[in-house]
Parts: sequence; structure tokens; C-alpha cells
Amino acid sequence: MGIDSRQGARPKAASGRNLWAWARRWLMMLRQSEDKRADSTARHKATTDDKHAEQRKVTSRLPNNSRLQSITTEDVDSALQMLKQHVQGAEIGPLVAALEALKENPQDRGRQEAVAEAFDALGIVQGAVLTYAPLLQLFVSVDPFDD
Repeated sequence: MGIDSRQGARPKAASGRNLWAWARRWLMMLRQSEDKRADSTARHKATTDDKHAEQRKVTSRLPNNSRLQSITTEDVDSALQMLKQHVQGAEIGPLVAALEALKENPQDRGRQEAVAEAFDALGIVQGAVLTYAPLLQLFVSVDPFDD
């Protein structure tokens, strides 16, 4: 006796094909959900990066110090000479480069910010740099005694 297909039972070959079709659909849905998740993550990261970039633009690393506008080329040159003479090491390379750029135009806010960033990146060497180049006290972005 054969199985009557009208009663809901299916031949083996038909159910095997349906199983493969179901597996293909399931894999496609899984891939689509992974793609959506990746798109959502990328969108969130881009939005977050934009927010952080805007915050970095708004906040300046430099303190509000009117003496920054009174810096002269001679002041910067003196600081450079003292640093080159007394502080050795590759750690101060970016700071020296930023100071040399600042020497060309001491009033340029972008170059002053570059000096502040290079100074902040020095870490423990900041003490030695401040000893021989006290001009850089103007570029300290955080006042530890500010209440």
C-alpha cells in the first residue's frame, strides 16, 4: 500500500527537498540579521565618533591664558635652545618639532594647541621640560589647584 499524499503524509524525497529549502531560508535570514547587526553597529560607531569629534572641536586643550598671546619668537627660541642643550631623548622630539613650528608664528592658536598636545604626551618627562623651559607652563592644560 502506498501513502496517500492527501492525508498529510509526504514522500521521503519531497520532505528532503523541503528540509534543504528550509535550511537555505534559515541561513539567508541568519546572514541578513548579521548584516543588519553589522550595519547598526557601524552606524552607531559613526554617530559616536561624530559626537566625540564635535566635543574635541569645542573643547580646547589650552587654558584661557591671556599670556599665550604675548609669546614672542625669542621666548620660543630660548626654550628650544635650553631643551636641546639639557634634555636629551627621543621623547621630546614631537615637542621640539611643535616648538619649531610655533617659533615661525607664535600667535597661531593651532600651533599653540600642537605644543600643548605634545607637552601633555610627555608623561614623566614634563618635569624636566618645565625645569629648562618654563615658558611651557603657559601650555599646561589642567591646573591641579583649580577648585
